[in-house]
Order: sequence, then structure tokens, then C-alpha cells
Amino acid sequence: MPILVGLSACASTDAAIDPDVSLAFAPIGRVDAEELRAAVEREVAAARVCIRVPRMWWERAGVVRFGPTSWRGLRIDDNAEERLNDLVEMGAWSSEEFYDEEGVRLVRLHPTELGRRSLREDYHGLQFCPPAERRLVRVVEMTLLPAEPSPPILGFDPHSAERVNVTFEWIGVAQPSWLSTPELRSRYAALLPEYEQVSRGSIVLYRVWRRGQHSLVNAPHSGALQPYCYDNIHNMPLECAPTFGLSFRASAER
Repeated sequence: MPILVGLSACASTDAAIDPDVSLAFAPIGRVDAEELRAAVEREVAAARVCIRVPRMWWERAGVVRFGPTSWRGLRIDDNAEERLNDLVEMGAWSSEEFYDEEGVRLVRLHPTELGRRSLREDYHGLQFCPPAERRLVRVVEMTLLPAEPSPPILGFDPHSAERVNVTFEWIGVAQPSWLSTPELRSRYAALLPEYEQVSRGSIVLYRVWRRGQHSLVNAPHSGALQPYCYDNIHNMPLECAPTFGLSFRASAER
């Protein structure tokens, strides 16, 4: 029995998809090896690694001033300009230097397409989180997990829909596309996943149908295999990623 999600409520029904339903979870159904590999491969390649944006003096939205030693009572990071230049070279922003009426040098930052997809702010501050571009080696096994009855809750209970747990092997890449030079690759290597050994990970996939993305024919069973996370506080979907295990190098601040 599919689970249909409207704008603000969940309901379990066998009724046809109606215009108010934007998201639906269908039984997994038949899964062939090609579909499963493609779904896991897509999520493995898209999973992100985050680099903290240095604390800087923001003159106004999108404009940075270098020289002050503190920002809102917090110390400006050492070598902030150098680290910002690294992020520009990675493709988070394009930059334009100019001077104000008092002759103070300012830098205007324009997010690139990669930046718009990858810049995010949370309690850690502003971060640049591009895909690490890991590669799937092989799918090891899959286990079908049945839907479980659950009491009504705010948002989506991940145990209330049928899902499949997939174990896989993966490997990193020597140089992600956004690390365009050997110098950048060397400076930020500690933040990237290992690429010289095969590691094991896991992911939980649902049969998710989204209006505008999947065919109405045979909906919601025409949906795709993909992960799904839900923020019950803000009532909004979250970005999910596979679990990659303990295969990272030691973390670094750069």
C-alpha cells in the first residue's frame, strides 16, 4: 500500500494520485541489478565533503573586506584571504576586486552554479560542500525491509514504508574535478575520502515518486529508488547520503 504525502500531511491510501499529492512512497517491487546499481552509483558519486569557509568581514551581502581583525566580536581567521582564494579556484565563487569611495579594497563574490548547489550555512557556519565524487566498486548485498505500523507523527516515519538496505563497496578519486591543481589537492587532501583502498558503505533506498519528476503512468510505482530523510521540526525533506564507514583521513581546518 503506497504512502501518499500532500503539502502538510501523510495518508495511507490506494487511491489514484491526485493533484494535491507531491510525494509518494510505493512498495519497492521488482528491483533488477541494473536499476539498483544505478541508484547506488548516483548517490555515492553525489555524496558531499564539506570545507569550512573562513570567517571574514562581510561588508554587505556578497562583498568581503580584508583588514579588520574581528567580525561581530569573533576573530577573523588567519590567512582568510588565501583560503577564500582557494575556494574561488575550486569554483565556489567568481570574484571581482574593486575599491569604495574611501579607497578601501573590497571583493565582490558571485556564486557559480557549483557554488549555488554547494554553499550552505548551519551551526558550523558557512561551508562549501561539493560532491566528493566517490566511485562505486560493486553492490555487495541488499535486504528488503518491510513497512512497519507506526503511530501518527509529525512528518514522515522512515519505518512506515517498505525500503531496501544496500551494502556496497566504494573507492575515492585521486582528484575531484573541483580540485583543479596539485597544490589544492595537496592542501585539502586531509578532508577527502581515501582513494587507495576499497571501503564498504551502506544506504537505505525507498521507491519514491515525486510530481514533475516521475511518470504519472503507474504512479506511484513509477517512482525511482532513492534515499529519503525528513526534518520533523521544519516539516521539510533533507538531503541524505550513504554511510561510508571510517575511511576518512584525519580532519583538517583548511
